[in-house]
Amino acid sequence: MRFSRSSMIPAAFAAAVFALPVLVLDAAPAQADVSVRVSGKVRVRAGARVRVRPRRRVVRRHYRVTPAPTVRLHTHGGVYWGGAVYVGPRYAAPPPPPPATCDCGPGYSEGYSEGYAPPPPPPRRYAAAPVTVAAPAPVPAPLPRLGIGAFVGSVDVDDRVEGSEAGIIGRLRLTRRLYLEGEVARTELADTRVDRRLGGALLFDFSPRSRFSFNLLGGAGVTQSEVGGVFTTEQTYGELGLGLTYRPTRHFHLTADVRAGARQAAADSPDSDALKLVAPSDQEDEPFTRGRLSAIVYF
Repeated sequence: MRFSRSSMIPAAFAAAVFALPVLVLDAAPAQADVSVRVSGKVRVRAGARVRVRPRRRVVRRHYRVTPAPTVRLHTHGGVYWGGAVYVGPRYAAPPPPPPATCDCGPGYSEGYSEGYAPPPPPPRRYAAAPVTVAAPAPVPAPLPRLGIGAFVGSVDVDDRVEGSEAGIIGRLRLTRRLYLEGEVARTELADTRVDRRLGGALLFDFSPRSRFSFNLLGGAGVTQSEVGGVFTTEQTYGELGLGLTYRPTRHFHLTADVRAGARQAAADSPDSDALKLVAPSDQEDEPFTRGRLSAIVYF
């Protein structure tokens, strides 16, 4: 005899289909809304099974095998209970909390919640510094070394005779600031005396590359004096001076200088008293001053 499970379940557990009702008791709203909620769940599960298995008997000889019935009853089931009860006011859903703000400097993004560290600021990007390469200093052009020119000027001899002079000059640059100058000149004094000069000088230039520059000079030389065509004498002299140079171009210079010096006494003197007034003295040195204006072309 065999019973099916489907026939045993409705009979044994008819109450398994019910469930605890959910009761929600809402009190009348007052100052606060009070809510009572009861929830539950009952689950019953049962089963039964009957299995009949015949047992075979082996009878030897002439006995008849009659199976003996075997009845086995299998039952199983389970009960589950669960639920929750809430008593208290009922409120509306609270608004979401405002995002946390932080004055964390540039690069911080608003909206991070509390409990999270602010993001690190973005790395600073520095522009590459321009690389400057110093240009080599320009090499100045070499200064001209040789100059040839002419000059005109005036002469005052011992505050008693005045005259004019003209001549040619040449200059050779020895160093950046030092010149060697030579001159050949002719001086006419009082229409009766003529001096011829051959001399040289050293000049020190303070600003050889400037448009304007000062220079100091010192010179010496020999003069030959001729008076009235009948008296001639030779003298040596020395002088010091100060000059100013103007350079409109690199190869053309204009100069002006003032010089003062003295000639030695003459070896003798003319016999005529008229000539003695303009001839060099044989008793003492003859002082003089002169000024020159020169134009020099350099190569």
